[in-house]
Amino acid sequence: MQSCASSASNHQLDTPPATNAEGFTLVSSDTAILFPNPPVTNAEGFTLVSSDTAILFPNPPVTNAEGFTLVSSDTAILFLNPLAEERPSLANFMDIQSDITSKMRSILVNWLIEVHHKYQLMEESLFLMIELLDRLLSIVNIKKNELQLFGLATLLLASKYEDYWHPKVDELISLSVNQYTRDEMLGMEIFILKKLKFRLNVPTPYVFMLRFLRAAQSDKKLEDLAFYLIELCLVENESLKFKPSLLCASAIFVARSNLKLNPPWTRLLSKHSHYEESQLRHFFISIMLRIFFLSSLLNLF
Repeated sequence: MQSCASSASNHQLDTPPATNAEGFTLVSSDTAILFPNPPVTNAEGFTLVSSDTAILFPNPPVTNAEGFTLVSSDTAILFLNPLAEERPSLANFMDIQSDITSKMRSILVNWLIEVHHKYQLMEESLFLMIELLDRLLSIVNIKKNELQLFGLATLLLASKYEDYWHPKVDELISLSVNQYTRDEMLGMEIFILKKLKFRLNVPTPYVFMLRFLRAAQSDKKLEDLAFYLIELCLVENESLKFKPSLLCASAIFVARSNLKLNPPWTRLLSKHSHYEESQLRHFFISIMLRIFFLSSLLNLF
């Protein structure tokens, strides 16, 4: 998988981030998505980042002899992520749809997750696939007979972007019982890229989950449960109203509580996620329980 830091270098800032009186950049904590694995720090506490990331900074930081940029280790969660800023709100993503319903979206996502597991693709591809699909639903009025084609095309794009390999086009067409042709699949791929302006490096829950699990010093059992919970959120339309970082933090909080880990939310997790236990407890009671309940109902049909 491409590192988020190097991938982010492909997207230039249209305007430099705002700075305060002391010359510091005012930024959102959601920038954690740029550094899914905390970069290596040197003895002075500076993070070694590829010099390509200089594009993220209004004034390029000093680089060393090896061509790496010296950046304060805190920068991993401080810089404003232009992708997060430009990410459209998906809370009312179905408003423009006239031929499909939110339930159709949930059924399609559930099926796409099964296809993803069938081909044993990487987790990164799964979350990117759903993100691309939801962004399309928010900007393109999709016909019912084309919904599955859109879904398969987003799977193809996501696997090409994140995986070491991707399913063959003919195999994906066979999954639709040959409802579509090869030309239609490839044409849809081009259509999606144009609609999304070729921007595939977008915030997904996956990179937040990696960072927060590292802060949680997780084991395999915690990771599996947390990812299971966040996959339930992928299927349920209600989750689109909330930030990926909040959903991931809540999933880890619920997983730790379920496994009776004490405390369920640590200071290190608060530092890296910028969410306090009281916020997550309230969010779980008011929102997450409903999401899990609706997802369990969907799986009955």
